[in-house]
Amino acid sequence: MSDIKTFDELLTACEGVRTVTKQHTDWHGRGQTQYSHYLVGDLVVPDDIYIQVHATATKGTIGKLATIEPGIFKQTDGAERITDYDTKFTFTVEGRPKPGRIGRFYAKILPNHDGTTKWVRNVKSHPKEEIKNPVNKYKQELQKGDWVVGVLRGKKLGIGQITRWTNSSVWGRLGDGPEFIFQSINETFTMPDDEHVKLLTFAVLKGWNGR
Repeated sequence: MSDIKTFDELLTACEGVRTVTKQHTDWHGRGQTQYSHYLVGDLVVPDDIYIQVHATATKGTIGKLATIEPGIFKQTDGAERITDYDTKFTFTVEGRPKPGRIGRFYAKILPNHDGTTKWVRNVKSHPKEEIKNPVNKYKQELQKGDWVVGVLRGKKLGIGQITRWTNSSVWGRLGDGPEFIFQSINETFTMPDDEHVKLLTFAVLKGWNGR
């Protein structure tokens, strides 16, 4: 088991990393240690480090640290200083063929961990919305295939069978003719039986203006 508990302690224990420390005091007068870490070779992590993910969909996952992908800031003197914000952890979980990968700020180091690992993935699913048929101003539900009469663009009266719709408009077709659009769902009305279809079709063909 490892008693490493901070990122600074972890980098200090890694091969391929040179650590420089500087002592200072905070505004309370308490002694503080400031760490600077530099990549000087192949970064190799200690063998017994475990991390726990505390954010994202894999929150709660515990894995064994495999590698550190360090974020690097190249200084003017050529030194490669390791930065916190771009650093990634890769980790393994027993039973999973592929390693996981997480930003270092989304995981914490588990000191003195017993070596158990687990994979957690919480995916929030949204309930599927039922697609509802459109409804006109008289609360008639319009369905695909219904015979309807309504106002076309150009203020003409039209009749046909519904082929499709959007939130505001309905498309129809009369027999094998071209598809056309009714001006609005509110002003498009269903016809209850075949007798009405014949009557209104005749009226439309004769130029009835809907009055």
